[in-house]
Amino acid sequence: MVLTEATTEQDRCHDRDEPPTGRQRVLEAAAWLFHRQGYRETTLRDIATASAMKAGSIYYHFDSKEQLLAAVLETGIERITADFVEAARAMPVDVAPRERLRRHVLAHLEALFIHGPFTTSHVTVFKNAPNAVRALAIPSRDAYEARWAELFDRFATEAVLKPGVDLALQRVLLLSTANATLDWFDRLGPHTVEDLAAALTNQFWLGVSALEPGAKRHRGSSPQPSSVPTAQGSTTTP
Repeated sequence: MVLTEATTEQDRCHDRDEPPTGRQRVLEAAAWLFHRQGYRETTLRDIATASAMKAGSIYYHFDSKEQLLAAVLETGIERITADFVEAARAMPVDVAPRERLRRHVLAHLEALFIHGPFTTSHVTVFKNAPNAVRALAIPSRDAYEARWAELFDRFATEAVLKPGVDLALQRVLLLSTANATLDWFDRLGPHTVEDLAAALTNQFWLGVSALEPGAKRHRGSSPQPSSVPTAQGSTTTP
């Protein structure tokens, strides 16, 4: 069987004011089970039971478990990318660089905690996905990382970073740290996701920002370009 591209966001997202379609029930059940018990350990029968349908009915919507995982991953990256784009669109033109970063970090975290397990599947499931599924997901993951690379390159252009900052390394550190909060952060605890975004931004910014915005760099010590590693080995994509 040939694994085909995941379907479009319009196909897989239903109006929340209406009952979910059978296809959407299957997709949401699969995302939840892949996240909770792992891709390899989840069977189509498990997914059928969780979506309240017969096992054979799944084949009306998806050809295989691999195609289901591809759709889950694509849905997740589409949602987290849409949140990045929306954060940029809603940002005032004159917003300070540090605040710009905070809003994007917040959008990333909210996507993880609100749209999970679709978005969190890129942290918990992607590395164990079949090669064919990984190959389908990599272009979208790389495109999301490219948006962050462009954001960091803009900080360098604005001369708000310390001399010699390795933008690609710092980007990996920031987003890997954000992704790791899935292991310990409790949304019902004393801190909000906004608190978490502010703390991550402050910790990062104090480490890489110049003492004074616009401080001149020494010749030959400008930040290194924020090149985008392939998603095959990247740790930054959610």
